[in-house]
Amino acid sequence: MVRAVVVAEPSGDWRIQEVTLADPGTDEVLVRVDAVGLCRTDFSLGGGRLPQRFPFVPGHEGVGTVVTTGADVRRVSPGDRVLFNWTGPCGACWFCEHGRSALCSGAVSNRRTERMTLPDGRKVQAAMGVGAFAEQALVSEQSVVPFTSHLSDTVAATLGCGVATGFGAASHTAAVMSGETAVVIGAGGVGLTVIQTCVARGAARVIAVDPSPERRDLALKLGAHEAHDPSASLAGAVRDQSGGRGADHAFECVGTAATIRQAWGLTRRGGKVTVVGAGSTSDRVQFSAFELFHSGRILQGAVFGDFEPARDLGPLCDLVEGGQLGLDGALDVHHGLGRVGAAVASFESRRFARTVLLPNAPDRPAG
Repeated sequence: MVRAVVVAEPSGDWRIQEVTLADPGTDEVLVRVDAVGLCRTDFSLGGGRLPQRFPFVPGHEGVGTVVTTGADVRRVSPGDRVLFNWTGPCGACWFCEHGRSALCSGAVSNRRTERMTLPDGRKVQAAMGVGAFAEQALVSEQSVVPFTSHLSDTVAATLGCGVATGFGAASHTAAVMSGETAVVIGAGGVGLTVIQTCVARGAARVIAVDPSPERRDLALKLGAHEAHDPSASLAGAVRDQSGGRGADHAFECVGTAATIRQAWGLTRRGGKVTVVGAGSTSDRVQFSAFELFHSGRILQGAVFGDFEPARDLGPLCDLVEGGQLGLDGALDVHHGLGRVGAAVASFESRRFARTVLLPNAPDRPAG
């Protein structure tokens, strides 16, 4: 048995419970979780805003060490360091074969994964095929990526979702070019990475938007040229920095209808609006048929930022190691699974870019 954080019902507490993991199947990998990042998506799953069966173990971005593998596993071996890949792409469908593995039609994250059991016999789901808020996670081979970088566990834990998504959204989905202007709505871990990537790609002006003064300060420290709250004067400020046209790019990193509409309104005719935030299934965005035609804008989603680990993980690590990208100075690290409550409180405080938990470390205060 291992300890894991279990959410029993929608909007239920994150509670530490003992769970029994099944023996690894032929294509499965048992991983000791060395560090796991908190992501807003985990709370959306736990709150019922995104589809999720209960009870479940949250956590889908992190780094760990392979303990054992099934007989057919070939890409990793016991002792290997790995990143979790929450998309768990099959590698064989049309999307995978055309470099769009985040849209994989046979992804592990789309399947039921009941490989854990509570003492009362109830089966437990693993969030997005991972369930990393635990001492160990039993995952498909598709859900891990070999990781040979020398980056620390606390930094590596943020790469598997938030940082990879932000990097990919700016680099691939939107393909920001030198000299362009970009507005980034939402300065959380993903938005901050979008900001840094836009700067690294030579954007002439990057404008952060967030209601939190702490997050706006972080955005400025991490490279944004300006930071504003989402007030009525925001549109004027963006026009002032873009020759009166509006931004070439707007990135929506919150996941609400209101902020998607705001991003649309801040973008010039013919510009790109890239929706990075994972919104609720019930939150509807409305556009008139005329404005879609007349604006000439591109409105696109960015699932995992079109990040392809085989192509992008190396360049991403190079940027982090070179200091151009990363949240190392803005991470709040909590030691021990027993500190999960403090980690959740830290995440909700919005004082840090990202919160990371080390499940197998001895419990002690953040630092």
